[in-house]
Amino acid sequence: RPTGYRHDPDQEMIGQGIANCASSVFAGMPVTSVIARSSMNVALNGQTRLSALVQAGFVLGTATCLSPVIAHV
Repeated sequence: RPTGYRHDPDQEMIGQGIANCASSVFAGMPVTSVIARSSMNVALNGQTRLSALVQAGFVLGTATCLSPVIAHV
């Protein structure tokens, strides 16, 4: 559904940078999936947040099922 909101990639990059700096405090790994998902939604005229839910499911499933493999990395 159309909205008056315009996507601001600079705002997204700043948020991603802050999140990556904050995750490093807790020995986390930097992530970029939000940027890729957002650009894909813009290119494909995405109207809902379904892609965020699908990605969250994949991340949760991977972390749950493959945690022993990921621990070896």
